Amino acid sequence: MVPNSTSACARGAQLPRYVSWTRGFAFTDEGRGPGKLGYVATEVGSALGLCLPTLPGESHLWIGYLRSYEHMGRAGVSCAGTCRCRPVEIDGHELRDGISVTDIHKLTIRELKPGVERPLSAEWPSSAASCCALTLRVLPESTTKEHKFKLMSLLLGGAGINRIQRFSLRVAANAAEGVADKAGQ
Repeated sequence: MVPNSTSACARGAQLPRYVSWTRGFAFTDEGRGPGKLGYVATEVGSALGLCLPTLPGESHLWIGYLRSYEHMGRAGVSCAGTCRCRPVEIDGHELRDGISVTDIHKLTIRELKPGVERPLSAEWPSSAASCCALTLRVLPESTTKEHKFKLMSLLLGGAGINRIQRFSLRVAANAAEGVADKAGQ
């Protein structure tokens, strides 16, 4: 169980404090060093549960994940417990050959009224009913015909965090390509 707070931030070795349960996900660096720690699954139906603090009103969660040109699949994210969100699908496949980056997906989360809880699936312990319970599940659809998904980081904050600028190496690479294109004109 995660204590009440106004934000949550975890990467690598800090991720386990927010993970309530796993099925088919392993916490590993895949032999690449401590900077690459995350929860990895390769089988359809693998799932993990994140127990996050419920922030008042609207909050935003940035989910950091591996996006790569090979082996990657998709994961669905849904909410229960003391919060609600629109279910989303995150695709870990990067279409450009040879590119592997940590990318982020922003998810808007809303607090439920006090005393109202969304039912938890059987995978969740009953104690999780008092947290914002997110389930991340590997989906059968995949453009690579493989299903690897790697959760690498989480950043949760209130409505004010909405103004944070999204940045990833993919964004920087696209910007650099644009500069190179303009220089070549």
